[in-house]
Amino acid sequence: MFRSLRGKFTLTIALVALCGFVVFDLVLYRTIRNYWHEQTIGDLDRSAQLALALLEQASAAGMDQSDDLWALTYRLRDAVGARITLIDASGAVLTDSDVGPAGVGHMDNHLQRPEVQQAAQSGFGRSHRRSPTMGRTIYYSAAKVDVPSAPVRFVRLAHYAEHVDAALHDIVLLMVGANCVGLLVIIGLATLLSAVVTRPVREMVSACHRLAIGAEVRFPIHRQDEVGELALVLHHLTGQLHQRAKQAEEAQAELQHLLDLLDCGILVVDAHRHVLQANRAVFRIFGGEPLAARGQDLVELVRSSELVAAVDRVLATGVRESGELEAFTQERKLSIGYSIAALGFEQGSPLGALVQLYDISERKRLETIRRDFVANASHELKTPLTAIVGYTETLLADGGKMPAEQWLRYLRRIREQAQRLEFLTSDLLTLAESEEKGALKLVPQPVQKLLRTVAKEFAGRATEKGVTLTVKAAPGLKALVDPDAMHIVLANLVDNALKYTGAGGSVTLRGHSDASGQLVVEVSDTGMGIDPKYHERIFERFYRVDKTRSRAMGGTGLGLAIVKHLVEKHGSTIHVESELGKGSRFWFTLPAA
Repeated sequence: MFRSLRGKFTLTIALVALCGFVVFDLVLYRTIRNYWHEQTIGDLDRSAQLALALLEQASAAGMDQSDDLWALTYRLRDAVGARITLIDASGAVLTDSDVGPAGVGHMDNHLQRPEVQQAAQSGFGRSHRRSPTMGRTIYYSAAKVDVPSAPVRFVRLAHYAEHVDAALHDIVLLMVGANCVGLLVIIGLATLLSAVVTRPVREMVSACHRLAIGAEVRFPIHRQDEVGELALVLHHLTGQLHQRAKQAEEAQAELQHLLDLLDCGILVVDAHRHVLQANRAVFRIFGGEPLAARGQDLVELVRSSELVAAVDRVLATGVRESGELEAFTQERKLSIGYSIAALGFEQGSPLGALVQLYDISERKRLETIRRDFVANASHELKTPLTAIVGYTETLLADGGKMPAEQWLRYLRRIREQAQRLEFLTSDLLTLAESEEKGALKLVPQPVQKLLRTVAKEFAGRATEKGVTLTVKAAPGLKALVDPDAMHIVLANLVDNALKYTGAGGSVTLRGHSDASGQLVVEVSDTGMGIDPKYHERIFERFYRVDKTRSRAMGGTGLGLAIVKHLVEKHGSTIHVESELGKGSRFWFTLPAA
């Protein structure tokens, strides 16, 4: 309770009131005590004067017997209401109203008592001391009797201090009770007052708590005092905070948008490896939800011990690192290049790190394709060249001694290998031109005409092999194509179909519309077919299912690669359906004109 401003305010008022009561009570107590002291002494003095007058009157009447003194003593006690002691000139106690006749003989000589000494000198004396006879604190007042014939020289009155102390005690109890009641009343009033005074402060504190959690708040406190001024300042400050928060959010959103536009992944982590910023490219690489990334440990996001270890080294040393790693997604394996740099330093230690991630999978794939292409092309070129060189060296070394028939056979073999080189070179040039060429120029072309042109070109070869070559396409079908590129596609497909279809088989070129309105072009045969496990690889450069048979038929291994590339430039995809011994069907779609 007392930790709050309201409790402290109430406690402060209560303590101030208590201190005020204590000081007031001490002053009042001392004042009353002094008053009672003076009042008691004054009463004794007046009583002493009355007793002196009565005593002098009695002495003048001839009082000299002891019994008369005792009677007078008791009569004086009753008259003034105080203890009466009669003392002679030598200081001996003649009578004492509280001691009685039996005890007077045991009392000390009182000539040296302070009040008696004062009375002897000035006629009256007073003192406040502890009585050795009674063992109690007593107020004394003494008067000198100026009657020479009287046996009494001094009359002394005494009043016990216990009566004064008892009265003071009652007064103290009354003061304490009044103080307690007053203090309770003051605490109640202070509590109400503190509630009224601190309510605006509590409202502002509540508003600040709501502000801390992002709520829209106002400070509707209209007071012409410091609290009102504080509310006004907080109101202006809240407006500035909202404006700055909005600007920060906009800047953050703009930064995130710019980061999301980058193809490379960007990660910012703090010194404890917690993710502070991540763009969409990171999640394309490693997966996960962007909204849940902030605050995560890096290892939860990237799931790569190699990358995490590299980040730890940069955070420990501040030295930039770069390298490559492999990441596995649900679809495929990725090759990732990374670069890590320290961000800011405090006392020699990095405050964080910037991680840049690059998906180099396509580059790696192209490098692999390039290496395979160079190796395959070198091998394909080397084989006919080796044969040509061998036959040529044989002919040169013979010196004209070789029979003409064998000479001609060697020359034919040289021509065959030279033609193979020509075909290979032509296919390489075609593939290179198709890759370097930009977007194709698509124009409307009759599908039937395209198919018939290619069929006419291969009609003689089909007849030689005993294969039926058929075209099936409606006359009205038109497609948007590049005529030259489409001719190369169809020629390669028909060439392959004729190569792998034996006598008595058939090759069919079809063109028709599908349910979506697109034109479907297909080349099917009844040849030897292709095992389904090779369907994906047959479109790779220089890949052959049966290398020996392919070379024997003059294949270069580039035809289907050229077909795939040109079909994709038409915005389509080449498909194959084939089983061993059941022929093959290659097909793709074209946009209708």
